[in-house]
Order: sequence, then structure tokens, then C-alpha cells
Amino acid sequence: MGWDFDVIVVGGGPAGSSFALQLARLDPSLAARTLLLEKYTHPREKPCAGAISAFGMEALGSAGYVLDVPFLPLEGFRIRFGAQVCEHQRPGLGVVIRRDAFDHSLWRAAGAAGATLRDGQEVVGLTREGRGWRVQTRQGAYSARVLVAADGAGGRVRKLAGFQEPRKRGRLYVLETEPTAQESPESRTMEFDLGVISEGIEGYYWDFPVIMDGRPAVSRGIYHLNSVPRRDLKQVLCRFLERRDIDPGAVRFKPFSERGYVHGAEISRPGLLLVGEAAGIDPITGEGIAHALVYAQVAAGVVAEAFQSGHFHFEQYAPLVRSTLMARHLRQSAALVSRVYGGQGARWASFLVQHEKVVAACARWYEGRPLGARQWLDIAGAWLSGSVAPGRALVRA
Repeated sequence: MGWDFDVIVVGGGPAGSSFALQLARLDPSLAARTLLLEKYTHPREKPCAGAISAFGMEALGSAGYVLDVPFLPLEGFRIRFGAQVCEHQRPGLGVVIRRDAFDHSLWRAAGAAGATLRDGQEVVGLTREGRGWRVQTRQGAYSARVLVAADGAGGRVRKLAGFQEPRKRGRLYVLETEPTAQESPESRTMEFDLGVISEGIEGYYWDFPVIMDGRPAVSRGIYHLNSVPRRDLKQVLCRFLERRDIDPGAVRFKPFSERGYVHGAEISRPGLLLVGEAAGIDPITGEGIAHALVYAQVAAGVVAEAFQSGHFHFEQYAPLVRSTLMARHLRQSAALVSRVYGGQGARWASFLVQHEKVVAACARWYEGRPLGARQWLDIAGAWLSGSVAPGRALVRA
């Protein structure tokens, strides 16, 4: 059967565009036969804190992409819980970018690599056609042997294909402001305030430094796992903003959702792969850009091999994803999330800000590095001992 394209990628964010880049690197002959569809028109606003941890930057480098948009290097993070504070300085954690600029840059790079780009095309229908797929948009229909769903938490493809939702999606609000009088414009430190746990929120409040319109700014927001829905999430966020002398009435709140990783959930079918947040990201942090880039790297290898072998069952995709260090982190996050944000959330938050070795391990984990047996034993021993030292902890790498 004659296909319009070999591969259709739905979603022009980090997962979709980096997949196209990785595929073009692995098999240049497929580049011109790859169609990349995006619902909105680039550059489009994307609510997101914009942090890319170190392992995501490594995945970008493997695709041959060089970050060419304004960014801030992350050099540490600060964790708060009530009056307790723990600050960890660790250069190389990653970077913070503005998603509209970053996504547009990746989109252009995919086009430069040979992919056909069509934005402003919302997917409204999906049918199995022979051994391939026909994707219907409001502007027309396209067929391909392989379909890659990289359209995020609210993506249409997994719904139209009948994938089940294994868990509720997390909820977030994000906003940007200038730094307050108490904040340094030169800050390169992410702040996580776990005080929202005391109000029953399954997550955290954040302040991340960013560059906006060429000037220092701060991305702020709140993340809620949403296993227990909360109608007052925005009101809780407003209270935390007021504590920082920010007028909630003077800012614009941007809501969005995120799909957390569930181990064993279906992420492929014959001729179809879920990539990035369509497959699932970190349920503890809500971070997903770096994970999307690694999913894309694995998926590109699977698709390139399929066109060489002629086998498009994609049964190897899930095992290959699970073999990555990223997936090990996702499994750990999925296993821990109910404890971190459940009934013992307040104890966990207090424990975290007062144990230096635990904070250092968390930084390494966020960076995408493996934790050794000794580090896990240190964490377990500190938790089981129940000993929590009072006062402020300051940890330096």
C-alpha cells in the first residue's frame, strides 16, 4: 500500500521534535518521509516551569542539537518546609528555558533535518488502515506506516486509539513574575516549598529562575499529584504567593495537567508508539522534558530498526524503555510517590530538609545519575532511625 509518509509524529513539543531529529540521525532516508504535526502554531505558549535536568541535556546532545535559545544554568536547589530550609549547591543540575522558544527551536531543527512540518493542524480522527494509520486533521488526512503519539498529557491520539488511563492526571498552575525584593536576579537556584503538604496538597510550590524577554524573572507554580482531587488548588497557590509579597490579582495563572508514569502501563501497539508525556513522566516532581527526550531517543531507535527489518510489532519498545536509567528513576518515583505525598508526607518533608546525605542523593537523582547501594542504605537508615536534627541544614556538593 502507498503511504503518504513512512512516519507521522503527532505533537511538535520536545518529544515529537527530538524524535524526528533522532530518527533523521539514525536513518537520513526516513527524514523526508517523516511528517511532524502540531495542533498549535509555533511559537506557541506552553505552560511549564521549563527545567531540563542534566540527563535531558545529554539526550539533546545525542540528537546533535545545540541549545540556541536563552537559558539559565541550574546550580542548586533549595527545599523549604515551614521554617526549615535546606540548600544544596551543585553546578550541572541542568538548565531552565522558556518553552515557547525552546519548542520552536527544536521544531525548526527537525525541519532542517528533513522532516515535513505542519503546525496549526489539530488531530480529530484516527483509523487503522491496512497495516498503517490514517490521521485526520481539520485541514486534511495523512497516512503512514508508523504513528508516534507525542502529544502530551491531553493528547488526542491515545484517546482515539483506545489506550486506558492508568491513573488520574496531576494538576498544575504556573505563572511568571519579576524577582521580588527578597530574591536575587542572579539566582541560579530552584526552590521547592513542601509546606503545601501541610495543607493536604500532594506536591509542592516552586520558584524557578528564568529569562523572560531578556530579563531575569521567576517561574512560580504549584503541583498536585491529584490522587485526591482538590478544588482549592489555586487558592492554596495564592496564599503561598502572598507570603512572598506577590499580589495574586496582578498575575495570570496558567493551568495544565501532567500524566505520571505507571509501571507496566501500555505504551505501544503494532505500528504505534507513545512517546514522552503520552507514555508517562515523573509523578513526584512532575518533571517531564528530560524524560520526553529519552523516550524519543529510544523510540527513534526502535522505528529505525523496524524499517530495516520490516517488523513493526514494536514489542521491544517497552522493554527498551524500561532498560534505561530514566525508567529506573520513573519506577522508583512511582513506587515512592504515595509515601512522599501520602499520610506520611509531612514526616517525609521534615526528614528531607534535615538530612544532608538524603538531600545530596536527591540532587544526584534529579540530575539523572544512579544512586549506589551505600546511598540507598544511608537514606533507609536515616528514615528508620527516626532521628531528625533541629535547625537549618546547608549542604554543598
